[in-house]
Amino acid sequence: MSTTRRIALGSAAIIGALFAGGLVHDNIKLKEGYAPVATVPVKGDPCTGGYGSTTHLDGSPVKCGDKFSPAYASKRTTEYLLTQHSHLNACITVPLTPVEYAMLADHAYQYGVGATCKSSMVQLANRGDYAGACKAHLKYRFVRGFDCSTPGNKVCAGVWKRTKHRYEACMQEVRSVEH
Repeated sequence: MSTTRRIALGSAAIIGALFAGGLVHDNIKLKEGYAPVATVPVKGDPCTGGYGSTTHLDGSPVKCGDKFSPAYASKRTTEYLLTQHSHLNACITVPLTPVEYAMLADHAYQYGVGATCKSSMVQLANRGDYAGACKAHLKYRFVRGFDCSTPGNKVCAGVWKRTKHRYEACMQEVRSVEH
């Protein structure tokens, strides 16, 4: 029998598990990678620096060439995640496991919390269709119309890799809760 359980998002338990434990922050740092100097990650995207930040702590936009120390990049990511949590908490109405939440938070970090809150992932989760919510992650494989799941692509292979990771981690969690 599994010991994994879903927790209401507003609870101190999930906030502690996600932020003090570093699950979300560490996952994003790993997936985004660290860029000490801001660049354009994928043609047509805005400049990002640190761990994929498009804005600074003061809210000003990141400009290509801006420098990010590891400490500043980590602080910027943490501040963004804390703000993001309150927005995700408002749109997700069902309990989630820390991993299910972490995958949605990772999606929100990459695509924006507004896009995540409007997504079929959140809609399905809110209806209690956790497996369907996981499968909906796979819809996010396109960059400006190009299918990043195309074998051998050199345009956005990282987008597909990250999407597959979110799907696989989410499904593994769903299976562990259901068994």
